[in-house]
Amino acid sequence: MAFASARGCAAVLLAGCDLPFLPPDLLLRLTRGIGDSKVAVPVSRGRWHVMAALWRADPGSLAAYIAAGGRSLHGFAERQQMICVDWDTGGEDPFFNVNTADDLQLAEARIRDQR
Repeated sequence: MAFASARGCAAVLLAGCDLPFLPPDLLLRLTRGIGDSKVAVPVSRGRWHVMAALWRADPGSLAAYIAAGGRSLHGFAERQQMICVDWDTGGEDPFFNVNTADDLQLAEARIRDQR
């Protein structure tokens, strides 16, 4: 956030490297949804996806949260003026998270099926 703020960026789109299927309209929908909030978090299947959220570039708030012992992005999001942006995942989950070897196999199969 400090990097973005120092360069005059108003917000940061966080995109976890273990989220290979992020929707192409992610930034657009989060930008439309953030309003006056400090973070817009996509929600699908009842889960928040803070690693695919749009965060206002506010390094001071983040530094204060960390200084107070905060370590969780979920916790930080809860302390911000968070807005949830509902995501209809009628089909495959665009926020599928690859954490294990089994997840990787599922992701690879999904990619093969999309060809």
